[in-house]
Amino acid sequence: QPYVTNQQPTLPELFEGKMSMQKGVAELAAKQAADPSKVKSSGTEDKAWADIQTKTFLKWTNSKLETVGATIKDLEKDFDTGVNLIKLLEVCSGKSMGKYNKNPSMKPHCLENLTNAIKFAEKDGLTFVNIGPGDIYDGNAKLILGLLWTIIYNYQVLVNLKAAAANQPKGAPKVNAKDLLLEWVNSVLPAWAKPVTNFSSDWNSGRVLCALCNAVGGKPELVPNAEQMKPEDGVANNTEGVSKARDFLNIPRLLDGEDLANPNVDDKSVMMYVSYFKDAKRVGDKPAAAAERKPSRVFTPQEEPKPAASPKKEEKKALPPPWERDRNTWRAYKGEDLGGRCKIRVYYSTTTHDQKIRSNFKALQDLLERENVHKRPDFEYWIPIDVDMTKELRDKIFAKAGTRITPMLFIDDEYVGDFAKVMELNESGELHELLKY
Repeated sequence: QPYVTNQQPTLPELFEGKMSMQKGVAELAAKQAADPSKVKSSGTEDKAWADIQTKTFLKWTNSKLETVGATIKDLEKDFDTGVNLIKLLEVCSGKSMGKYNKNPSMKPHCLENLTNAIKFAEKDGLTFVNIGPGDIYDGNAKLILGLLWTIIYNYQVLVNLKAAAANQPKGAPKVNAKDLLLEWVNSVLPAWAKPVTNFSSDWNSGRVLCALCNAVGGKPELVPNAEQMKPEDGVANNTEGVSKARDFLNIPRLLDGEDLANPNVDDKSVMMYVSYFKDAKRVGDKPAAAAERKPSRVFTPQEEPKPAASPKKEEKKALPPPWERDRNTWRAYKGEDLGGRCKIRVYYSTTTHDQKIRSNFKALQDLLERENVHKRPDFEYWIPIDVDMTKELRDKIFAKAGTRITPMLFIDDEYVGDFAKVMELNESGELHELLKY
């Protein structure tokens, strides 16, 4: 089981000279990571929590490694040679470890890399308790997650808290980093979104995340209807917030809408994600293309060559809006003509008793309405697939989609996907581009 800590080091301990920030945090976080009492017990709810933490820590790790052209797929297996751990520590610290075995083929070589990585981290002020090179090589999931949390807490969560701690009045009650981050969140949120008292259940509805996007992003608001969002639409609301944070605030998508809406969401994962907002700046009024997004901190070790700059692409001439195009000539179509050229259509079922399908349609409807798609001239109102429709046409729709699962989105008479696919496209920013067709 991954570990979880219930306490954070107090800021007076970190900033009043009793211990250095990195060493103090590392000692306390590492000790808590090794404490069995801080590990959640087994069960269905804890599995959901553990899965979210593992997935989020993996995404955070890759958000750092990708700046030096590396990625991993499995936290338990992909640190075994020590190479990826060294790269991660170099990126986070902004320092080079120097020479190491970049292609270890035998266990002794891997253990040597791992030993040097731990020494490198300790030299930078981190402390790891009850974890050694052999634990990492053997893929001990709990201890590896403990190691990662120590790295994350030092280099991500605490990175902007030193100045905030300095502003704490003398004689004020002791406050830890978690409380300080909560205090900052509440200081920027509008009254309707407060108070926020935790990094778990208070974020399930998605309203707080969208309000935070608006507070950090400034005017015009990134999610104009945040206050009117319905708490029961947590998945769609959080999906919207995560997408806006990525597109306009350059915050990596470490959590999905489903994760944040989960009642058992891992509070450490949410805390890590929210810490990005502390120093985020708006990057424009249009979603940033994936190739234009830059990580907040990029480090390239001296021995690694810098990648060559990509040649600039020639700008394409803008097409007229879809509803002004000649639908018969502007592009070649594939498959059956369903009469939906230069149109946006959503097919749904009115007779299904499946509550999940009904909920998915409502979430998709809310998403498209937030994007004002329903006001466009090329949008055809929600089309019931089981009312006033011939069996022949219905079968053609199912055949072209390759599925009978509703709701289903068609753009320009081409099948885009079902609810899950559309949400995935929205999170990646691709839906915004597809809607331009």
